[in-house]
Amino acid sequence: MLQYKGMAQQSTEYYEKTWSLSAVVAKLFSGMPAYTIAMDHSAIYLGPVVNILSLWLPQPINFFFVACVCFYILMLVLRINPWIGVLAALGLCL
Repeated sequence: MLQYKGMAQQSTEYYEKTWSLSAVVAKLFSGMPAYTIAMDHSAIYLGPVVNILSLWLPQPINFFFVACVCFYILMLVLRINPWIGVLAALGLCL
């Protein structure tokens, strides 16, 4: 009987052998992405960028603000009237 290895364990063993991170777990669903289970997220530090985008607002309201700004930018990219974009961004987030 085959012994099941955990998804994160397989990625860790690959890293120990090759010193590079695997992007997929080879034996699960024909190559399931491994970024959610075994990637090293500590190398990505976006603290100052997130603070600038959210204008140093406190935790619950900063998500609302960033979501509204991103949706407004989407409306501009889709060539929607900027005033309608503002209303749509507020409507989406409310």
